[in-house]
Amino acid sequence: MKCKLYIPKENKEIDNHTIGDSIRVGDYYPVENRDYTVTNILLDANQELPVVYLD
Repeated sequence: MKCKLYIPKENKEIDNHTIGDSIRVGDYYPVENRDYTVTNILLDANQELPVVYLD
């Protein structure tokens, strides 16, 4: 599944990222050799891709 990753603490966005088949809030997800926790997943009808928030 393609999505946009957003890391608020670092004010960082990563577009068109492939995360695999599924992801849930509370899952751990590695990005650039660091582990993050999925805190929110936002899917809006006006967006092309879901936004996955990491903390």
